[in-house]
Amino acid sequence: MTKKTHLYENDEDRDNQQRVIEYVMDKWNFTAHDMPLAYEFDFACMRDKKVDAMVEVRCRNIDVNQFDTMIMSNKKYMWAIQNGDESHIPFLFVVWWKKSKTLGYIDLNKRKEELIDPMKNPRGLVHRPELGLQLKDYRNDYRDRETLRHFKIKDFCIISNNFG
Repeated sequence: MTKKTHLYENDEDRDNQQRVIEYVMDKWNFTAHDMPLAYEFDFACMRDKKVDAMVEVRCRNIDVNQFDTMIMSNKKYMWAIQNGDESHIPFLFVVWWKKSKTLGYIDLNKRKEELIDPMKNPRGLVHRPELGLQLKDYRNDYRDRETLRHFKIKDFCIISNNFG
């Protein structure tokens, strides 16, 4: 049986996500569980019978250096920040850049120990992705227009340079 997918996901996308989550499960010693479509993140990760992290997985058919940033919907980002504040667990954005075989991640809720300027960064987050707007309508679909967060590629922690 094929799992229900998001609007533009197909079976190959889900297979790629599964390969990634199996690799990080083994590396980080946790068990991942698919989340229902109503959730913004793909997987809840458990260790010692408790949810220890939430993971969003992206697989891109590009080289890691093709663009300066990786995007995420602002809605998904805000969901992660709010839930991370309340649950005190990591919300990880894991990306596989297939062309360069690079696998990396960002912990969206990672905090700085000291706030340099609390007015610019009131929560003390290490990663403050720039807010943008998806203006180009690639699929002629109004649902593609949304606010986005741009994460700098240089801020990703690289897990593997030879994945896949």
